[in-house]
Amino acid sequence: MAPALKIAAVFLLTLAVALLPASAFAQGRRSTTASPPALRGNIKHWAVSEYPLPRDREQFGGGEEVDFWIEPPDGEGPNAIVGWWVDGSATVYPLVTIKTRVTVEITESDSRFLVQAARYDATTISADEKPAVDLQSWLREQIKALPKGEREPIGDGAPGPRDYPKELRTELYRLDRLRKGRDTPFDQLEDLGGKLLEKFPGPKERGQVYYWMAHVYAQSGLVRPEKVVEHAKKALELPLEPLQAPRLYVYWGDALRVAGAKEPLATRRKHSAVVYLAGLREVMRYPLPAKAPMLPGIERSSRGDKRSAKESESLQRQVAAREFAEFQGVMVQHRDVLVRQIAELYNRPPIADDELRELAAGVLREAWLVDGFQRALKGAPWESIRR
Repeated sequence: MAPALKIAAVFLLTLAVALLPASAFAQGRRSTTASPPALRGNIKHWAVSEYPLPRDREQFGGGEEVDFWIEPPDGEGPNAIVGWWVDGSATVYPLVTIKTRVTVEITESDSRFLVQAARYDATTISADEKPAVDLQSWLREQIKALPKGEREPIGDGAPGPRDYPKELRTELYRLDRLRKGRDTPFDQLEDLGGKLLEKFPGPKERGQVYYWMAHVYAQSGLVRPEKVVEHAKKALELPLEPLQAPRLYVYWGDALRVAGAKEPLATRRKHSAVVYLAGLREVMRYPLPAKAPMLPGIERSSRGDKRSAKESESLQRQVAAREFAEFQGVMVQHRDVLVRQIAELYNRPPIADDELRELAAGVLREAWLVDGFQRALKGAPWESIRR
């Protein structure tokens, strides 16, 4: 009989939410090695927004964000690989961490979603193990192999979305709806994705198909981490929306952590670090503030659609300002997630500050960015300007 994988779970409902106590259940898993240990701690949650109270409430509306973490945060040990996924109308980001954030999706009716976490590590790792590799040669090869997809030029405001055929948007929605946690029908996913790639051969359309395939695999419990890597790399070679690319780098790096769970930490962490750093470089193409900006308001007209030309221009400026603030806020989140993912890997023994410094210099390249990253690792705020 296959060893059991114990998973902690928290039930939630969208809009009319019922929160059940954390519980463990068994799921069969074929393996020739020891099963990952069960989570020692309990899943806790806390709404990001301060209102409505209480923040650990049992009801959440579409679009709300909720932080989830394992309590106590250091109770899993330094070698733990904790992964998260959602079964239902919500997504989790990042995937591999002690603390993550769930975004509730907007649905047409009340619906339940299940947030789950599990240990993926299956080996005991010695704190004094050292990687035996020529780091400079290895790093050059890794950098050479990084995707070099087309990206939008930097403008003054929020980048506008690309135009996609309505049929493609409909089919991508169908593809995303295949997400069912670890019970996602992956054969159907590959079949539908393959058909879409044949039907829409354009670069930007293929980029979307690969993005959403990677997204579904990533949000399905990293059952097939190699598929997350495969589709993320293909998507990043193609045109993408600016907010999509950083997320794919996080998915890719997280998947590598799960795929390499049997290797010693000192050997495997640099693989994910290079990917996270590539994502950070992608994010830092844009001038970003130290913190996510407050969203500016949009004035309502008492005359409805009967606006003067001056009022219409003012409205357009307000909408553009809000869209830009929203864009910056999401990019700041990507930046901070990427830095935290790297910090989680290199704040554990064996400490390898010199290795991380060399990786950052090779991938990030520009001195201002390397310096900002090193300070951010220590908790210092990013500068509000690029240079």
